[in-house]
Amino acid sequence: TSIYLIQQGITNLIELFPDERFEEADAREYDRRMDLEFERVRDFLLLHYVATRRDDSEMWRHFQALELPDSLASKIEAWTRRGYLLRYEFGVFLPPSWVAVMLGQGLVPQGYDPAAGGIDLEEVRAWAGRIERETRAAVAATPPHERYLSRLVAA
Repeated sequence: TSIYLIQQGITNLIELFPDERFEEADAREYDRRMDLEFERVRDFLLLHYVATRRDDSEMWRHFQALELPDSLASKIEAWTRRGYLLRYEFGVFLPPSWVAVMLGQGLVPQGYDPAAGGIDLEEVRAWAGRIERETRAAVAATPPHERYLSRLVAA
């Protein structure tokens, strides 16, 4: 996460300050973007600690009693209520990472997103079948690790 945040800081500097001029509005935008990046990283890392069921030490009890930032509380609430994941347009942690931590920490949705009710189940099955066939074909076409490394070293 630290390398990602450094890279984002540099990217934002290059985008907002392409030359020696420094406008106050650009500085405020830089701060806004970086605040958002740090908030999203904080929320993801904090989720690991606040969603656990562990209570065998003072540290874990501290995190269980912690007042959550609104951004994380909203994300957890939407997930546990209806399995909806509030998504970010940008950020280092993509939805599968959030789902893995939430489910891994035992945060199972109590309901489901009503938008899922409008999806044709046969279409989903066909889509999943295509993914499975394509994955199996890719695995079959992939050489074993040792053979790949031998070819790589020979090249």
